Amino acid sequence: MSIIQAEQVSNEVRVIRIVGRFDVATRSEFCQAYETEPGTTREFNVDLGKASHIDSAALGMLMLLREYATERDAQVCLLRPRTEAGEVLELARFERYFEIRDVLR
Repeated sequence: MSIIQAEQVSNEVRVIRIVGRFDVATRSEFCQAYETEPGTTREFNVDLGKASHIDSAALGMLMLLREYATERDAQVCLLRPRTEAGEVLELARFERYFEIRDVLR
């Protein structure tokens, strides 16, 4: 089971939390999590601390979020990638496209 929660923590910062599997089955919910932002967001933080699995579809969804953010002069940060999630991001060399950090600023 997967849960995706979005929270606007300030006028300019939105946090999207992934719990469980991050895969093709979560596409609609993930897209809705960032597309419903109020238009003032300058930083999207995807919290992967509780993501148990990431597949290639999830990598594609992160790239779509990056494109969405770039069009709005915003950035995307990936937070707390652990275990398998961190390994997948490392293998895909996502540090070239995203800031990856352990905590929300």
